[in-house]
Amino acid sequence: MINSGILYVVATPIGNLQDISLRAIDTLNNADLCAAEDTRNSLKLFSFHGITTKLISFHDHSSSHKIEELINKLISGKNIALVSDAGTPSISDPGYVLVKKAVENSIQIVPVPGSSAITSILSVAGIASEKFIFQGFPPRKGKKREDLLRELNHESKASIFFESSLRIRNLLEDINRLNPKRNIVLGRELTKLHEVIYRGSIEKVIEQLSIDPFGRKGEFVLLIEGVQLLNQEKDLLTQDEMKIINILLSKFSKKEALGIASEILGIKKNNLYKILLER
Repeated sequence: MINSGILYVVATPIGNLQDISLRAIDTLNNADLCAAEDTRNSLKLFSFHGITTKLISFHDHSSSHKIEELINKLISGKNIALVSDAGTPSISDPGYVLVKKAVENSIQIVPVPGSSAITSILSVAGIASEKFIFQGFPPRKGKKREDLLRELNHESKASIFFESSLRIRNLLEDINRLNPKRNIVLGRELTKLHEVIYRGSIEKVIEQLSIDPFGRKGEFVLLIEGVQLLNQEKDLLTQDEMKIINILLSKFSKKEALGIASEILGIKKNNLYKILLER
């Protein structure tokens, strides 16, 4: 009986072609086949590192027949490496469909980690982000977009988005309209020649983008500070904030009122209790 092959999920550089591990190069060299999101992009990486493994395309529009074909090759004993255009397959790309099918067929799946725009922006943000949410690409318009961005008003964890150069300005303006006074970190073309990292308020970053000659080019990753992190040193309440708390205190127990107020205002409950005691 032939043992099934292995599906290797291989992370590739997000920009700089040198950002790939020795293990990843060895895996790609020794695989029987490499399924790539775009064979033209992968060919540049393969040529740079002298990798000669056969490339076949596997992308968003690949048919169920193509998936079955790859699964059958794995079942027959072939080792297949799965790569995306940049970063780790299955993260905001179609790779998860093949991985899911491999799981269903009890095929061994091995991760080969590497570059990530998510961890790259976190590492240089200078913002407390031990807890964060990866949101991927936001909805382009409509209620889903509005609802998602409104949720940021109450999100205590840092949020990370991917966005293209064509839509990043609109995304920042929408966030600024719904969530003003938020600190953000925006990375453009991370690890590439024209890499830039913008920091500060949303308005400040929008201004920086507008004067940057390359501001309308490249891929972006956006980190938005969580609301509790934003307000963790708060020691005073505005009149409007105090009005909200007084209304809640008149309708709920102190514990319940402070819990609800904490969610609405984005201020830690213990912080609110301390402020009220001091008053």
